[in-house]
Amino acid sequence: IDKSIIKFRGDIQALSASKKIKALGNKLFKSIFYPASEMIGADTNIFISPDSNLALLPFETLVDENGNYLVDKYKFTYLNSGRDFMGFNTASINSGSVSLFGNPDFNYHVGESKKQPCQDKEKASNRCPESSEFSFSSLAGTEKEVDQIKEVLVNEDVKIFKSQYATEKALKEIESPRILHIATHGFFLKNINITGINQETRGMLTVSDASGSSDSISGKVINNPLLASGIALSGANRISRSLAISDDEEDGIVSAMEIMGLNLKGTSLVVLSACNTGVGDVERGQGVFGLRRAFQMAGARSLLMSLWKVPDSETVDLMRRFYLNLYGGKSKVDSLNMSIKDTMREIKKIRGTDHPFYWGGFILIGNPENN
Repeated sequence: IDKSIIKFRGDIQALSASKKIKALGNKLFKSIFYPASEMIGADTNIFISPDSNLALLPFETLVDENGNYLVDKYKFTYLNSGRDFMGFNTASINSGSVSLFGNPDFNYHVGESKKQPCQDKEKASNRCPESSEFSFSSLAGTEKEVDQIKEVLVNEDVKIFKSQYATEKALKEIESPRILHIATHGFFLKNINITGINQETRGMLTVSDASGSSDSISGKVINNPLLASGIALSGANRISRSLAISDDEEDGIVSAMEIMGLNLKGTSLVVLSACNTGVGDVERGQGVFGLRRAFQMAGARSLLMSLWKVPDSETVDLMRRFYLNLYGGKSKVDSLNMSIKDTMREIKKIRGTDHPFYWGGFILIGNPENN
């Protein structure tokens, strides 16, 4: 099953043919979901506490015996363990502001234009770093995304951080917003050298998927999943440009270790609208160590995170739909399920395919209700 999940994820991200994806999805469905279907019966709200590589699988993308994706029939919420249920009705709720981060100026203080395109023009942009340099390119879609969310949340106390203002310092100064939304580049790295880090080589190997395939940036190796997962904010490209950063400055690279120090007690929802934010080191019986663990330890009750390289433009539409549903009174899990299905239908209309790469990367972790 672990090997099948790795292949399934890899083929989805490689945009393999939909027919092939559905065949693999059906194979996993028969191995994982079908054996429990009689016990599940007519229930459609499913809670999953996954182990091993199952933690990297969006069950919504599995394909049933009729050739339909499970998102059409079921709503999935993911848990670290059954103990998570105990906190659903006990944690304090913050009715405060909404904080939105989008389109950080990664070249702030670098001296270059932030309008550098993401990848080349022939490739669809995604919210992941350029692995050859571990540099970050501008994502115009993320600015459109947070602007649209602000328009949806018209009666809310919304604080928006864009361009040079979407800084690591601003993130760390936020105190328990009701919703924290971060639209930027995300990463999961493998094998970081913690000792002797300098500005030329941070000892990083980028990991493209759960199979462990990687592109070497340096040869120094040490594993620490809480330093290997993170997001990029304003000024992050100073690292790849080997620019000096003073001891009292933030470098714009926010690791999971740093996320643990945020004050998100009572925060109802954190949305990480970026690549691979739900990915991390998977330890059997222990769950995923990375951003998802860090944000929960910081106090967030629910997380909306991605399990692969999400496309920029389609993610804008999915997030707009999600907040429209949420603001309309739907639960978090209903809002995500509805937005996924609407996005899938729209993509099929425009692109002629319902390929899960475009809609299946996001999962909801934690409390599925609006509290």
